[in-house]
Amino acid sequence: NNHESSGVVHDVIIGIEPTMLAALVLSLGGALASMPDASTWNPTAEGASCTPPTPLATEGANILLIGDSISMGSSGYSLFVQNFLQTATNGTLAGSVQHGGGFGGGGQMASSANGAAKVAGCMGNATGTLKPKAWSVITYNAGLHDCDTREFVTPANYAENLKGVFATLKPAASAVFFVTTTPYDMPLVNGQPPLPAGINMSCVLERNEIARAVAAEIGDIFIEDLYGAVEEFCSAFPTDPLNSSFAHNYTTCAIQSTGLHFFTRAPFPSGQQYTGFSVASQVLRKVPEAEISNVTAGSSTTLLAEASSTVGSCGNPPAPLDAKLPNVLIIGDSISMPGSGYGPGVEVMMENPELQSTGAIASVQHSGGNGSNQAGPTTNGVDCVQSWVGVGNKWDVVTFNHGIHDCVPGGDGRPNGAIVPLAEYVANLKTIYGVLHDSLAPNGTILWVSTTPVSSAAETPWKGKGPAGWTGLGDCVTSYNAAAVQLLGPLPDVQIVDLHSAVTDVCGMQYDQCNLQKWSDVHFTTAGKQFCAVQVAAGIAPKLGPAWRRLLKETQM
Repeated sequence: NNHESSGVVHDVIIGIEPTMLAALVLSLGGALASMPDASTWNPTAEGASCTPPTPLATEGANILLIGDSISMGSSGYSLFVQNFLQTATNGTLAGSVQHGGGFGGGGQMASSANGAAKVAGCMGNATGTLKPKAWSVITYNAGLHDCDTREFVTPANYAENLKGVFATLKPAASAVFFVTTTPYDMPLVNGQPPLPAGINMSCVLERNEIARAVAAEIGDIFIEDLYGAVEEFCSAFPTDPLNSSFAHNYTTCAIQSTGLHFFTRAPFPSGQQYTGFSVASQVLRKVPEAEISNVTAGSSTTLLAEASSTVGSCGNPPAPLDAKLPNVLIIGDSISMPGSGYGPGVEVMMENPELQSTGAIASVQHSGGNGSNQAGPTTNGVDCVQSWVGVGNKWDVVTFNHGIHDCVPGGDGRPNGAIVPLAEYVANLKTIYGVLHDSLAPNGTILWVSTTPVSSAAETPWKGKGPAGWTGLGDCVTSYNAAAVQLLGPLPDVQIVDLHSAVTDVCGMQYDQCNLQKWSDVHFTTAGKQFCAVQVAAGIAPKLGPAWRRLLKETQM
């Protein structure tokens, strides 16, 4: 995923080339001008008002998701986001995740008409008494209903409605996102694209561009590009013919069920879960650090104490690969390994989407199997990577990281003061990559997960202990991350999950302590481990489209 931010608009995943998007809008936009304007608020219509929220949490972040059936509980992603951020962490990462108007039918906010009044009710400010920044993060979407011929809102009125919505939301939250309106599958009918609920796809594209422009005009409104996230996964599926006006857009997709919605069920992967990963990962990057609970405050862990004695052991080979799901392998040290890291969080979320009895999206294993899971430095990676991937296995996605252990003076049996030199680190990564490349399934992806940052407090035990020219553990991590990206970034089967950047988005570029991490330690709290798990899962999920296309063809589903 690309997490570049301009400070005004935050684009997460680019799923369609700008020139193609513009062409699509122009080619089919003419039909919009003749549609009637239904932007006048109908107080008896669904989505006419919004029930106030339940009391906000006093500990942990407060997150509010506002939207239509793509986000609401039974059909959308909101319950999954609640499960990822609140339930899984016992409220330490998010004390409360709510959907505007509730998770049921009352949460259907429909079009942007009367949007400012509706969101005021959703966030508990109908009377104007809500305290500033009472909410940590609020997300908002309207678009599908604005394009519905029964509720159609003209482009000009849509823009004005969004201005009112954003102006209403901004004082109430530390961060506000617009979630782009999602696409739908489009098998041509007599050579023409369908119009589910009377919605023309060109209208969706146009409304998303209007929302981006309004967000930039208002300022400090971030964009979660859910449209792009869906397109990235679904681009692996059949597309319309080149001579159609919707050339290259998908005609069917494993995560989308009814043309518009994402409530797929096993044996298909959960579309609600998939969209939840994308939204949750971006919401978390804007949660104020002070609102995250550090449940391990005051605890102390020696930097490499967690499973350090097992470095040098490859553990056990992986379990047999799953024949019915995409297979994901996580390679890493104590930041990802079971017990101390995020790996189990990724596994649980991807394998067990219990909500609505929806289907798993992938089978996940960690390097070392049920033996030692500690990947350690790249020197150990070179020795063990073939054991970790297993003989003859073909993985759909492999994530890997080495870095902290390479940077610790005297770590992992090296002489006092010795680190793995940068040139050797890069050479080792190249060797590890070669094995991973040969272990990928067709159209598989390797994800390099950047090494997480080191607080100034965690630096203390290592000050003055490094080799000549060594300026600290944090600086070493930063330079080794840069070298890894320089080596791996240009490779066609490698994508970067910048976990370092995700953590510093919350903790700051330079910090003494952070509630995502244990005090004076590089390891993560309960909230921090799940934070990392969501970021990594959101990086993995879009890369699973080719595997699901292959699996569904093999089973003729």
